[in-house]
Amino acid sequence: MNNFYGKFFSVGGPIDLDAFERRDAASA
Repeated sequence: MNNFYGKFFSVGGPIDLDAFERRDAASA
C-alpha cells in the first residue's frame, strides 16, 4: 500500500492526486 501511494505522489503530485480522486469516485 505504501509503495502504491509513494509511486502516485512521486509521479506528479496534485495532478496524480486529482486523477486518484476521480478513480476513487468512479470506483465508488
